This record gives sequence, C-alpha cells and structure tokens, in this order.
Amino acid sequence: MNHSEEKKTEQKQNDQMFRKAEQKAITYFKEKRHKDLRVEKTDFADHDFDYIEVIGKVKGDEHTQYLVNVSYNQNYRITSIAETDQNN
Repeated sequence: MNHSEEKKTEQKQNDQMFRKAEQKAITYFKEKRHKDLRVEKTDFADHDFDYIEVIGKVKGDEHTQYLVNVSYNQNYRITSIAETDQNN
C-alpha cells in the first residue's frame, strides 16, 4: 500500500469514527434532553487522544454551543458535555 492509499484508508476510518461519535451525541440529546442536536464540527480532541469532540447547537437555541466529548475507546461513551453561551 502506498502513502496515498494509507492516507485515504486512515481518513475513511476517521470519518467512520466521527459519524459514530456524532450519532451517539445526537441520540443522547434526543433521548436524555429531548432536543435535536445539529452537529457543526467533529474532530479528535487536542488534549487527549482517545476522545472525539462533537460541537453543535440544538434546534431552537442558536445562542448555546455544546461540546460533547465521546470516548471511542469506551464504545463511544459520552464522558462530558460543556455548554457555552455565544452571546457573551
């Protein structure tokens, strides 16, 4: 496998991981908070290598941004949720 193929394979794996993390976050908000989370960004956490950060807002509240940490080494378990008021 050449370098280009390795990069494509790695990106495909990352995309699959991101989709799983996004789905966990969306499902959590729907079932536990009865809100629709709209994902704006998903990426690996800078501070810890086994977490994916899912960032989004809920429908009807454009002023609050949510940062959901999802541990992919723990079967995509949500480990924390932080809220940020975008008005400040």
